[in-house]
Amino acid sequence: TRLTSTTGGLMTFFVVFYNSHCFSRYCQLYDVTKRMQGMILEITSHLRGRIPNMCHQRRALRYIVASCFVFFFERSAGEISHNEWQQMLELQLLKAVEVSALKKLEAGGYNLHLLHWALEVIMDGIPDVHSRDDLMNCVFDKIYYIRVCQAKIKDTLDLPMPFQYFHIMSFMLMINLSLWSYALAMQDSYFAPVIYTFIQMVFQSIRELSAALSDPFGDDDVDFPVSEWLEDMIHVSTRLLEDTYDATKRLDNEEAYPVDDFFEPHISSGSLRTKGQYIELPQR
Repeated sequence: TRLTSTTGGLMTFFVVFYNSHCFSRYCQLYDVTKRMQGMILEITSHLRGRIPNMCHQRRALRYIVASCFVFFFERSAGEISHNEWQQMLELQLLKAVEVSALKKLEAGGYNLHLLHWALEVIMDGIPDVHSRDDLMNCVFDKIYYIRVCQAKIKDTLDLPMPFQYFHIMSFMLMINLSLWSYALAMQDSYFAPVIYTFIQMVFQSIRELSAALSDPFGDDDVDFPVSEWLEDMIHVSTRLLEDTYDATKRLDNEEAYPVDDFFEPHISSGSLRTKGQYIELPQR
């Protein structure tokens, strides 16, 4: 019993530390990925408000979104397959001549080249670009931030927990399960097999879960729904860029758009809901 308690405590430390590291890594990758997607929406807003030519807006956004697609394709499969190139053609993110130009880059780095193409398009679309350093710096910083996020994700995935540590933890797990099986087999209790099965299931499940959390770009149950995120990003950014409503246009009816009025939505008390709960709004 003393032997199993000593080795069991040591094994618990190894497993808990490994799981904590993998979960922290998982949360960090989630945060960086979502911030990169949010930055693309901010860039879309800048394109719509700062570049007058719609052709430049659309092409720059295509290259930026395609950069994210290429980046996540490389993270999931290691290299971009023919079907993935075809998918980007069907989504009209890239054209055939652009795909051919990217495939000639044998060294890879497709995502960086696409971001650079987007920068060139933005520079060409800004009127009197040489006198708009403030605008250029603002847009360039946001695109460079996307590159930073992509590099951070890649660097994090390229630096996993040392494999020697995983081997030591697996070895400790095997030794302790063997000792516990012997110790519980010597107990005069019908619950001993149940207890051993429960212990084995918990520790091995934690190890498998940690391994899945360490690389959330794949097909595991705990992996990020990257496909859904990319699809949502395309729809939101496209709707934002293609919106034809002019919010600055004055309405003819002054009562519907008073000059000096302030924003005060006419919501009756108890008519606003959030998460199934009614919010009590004060009556004016």
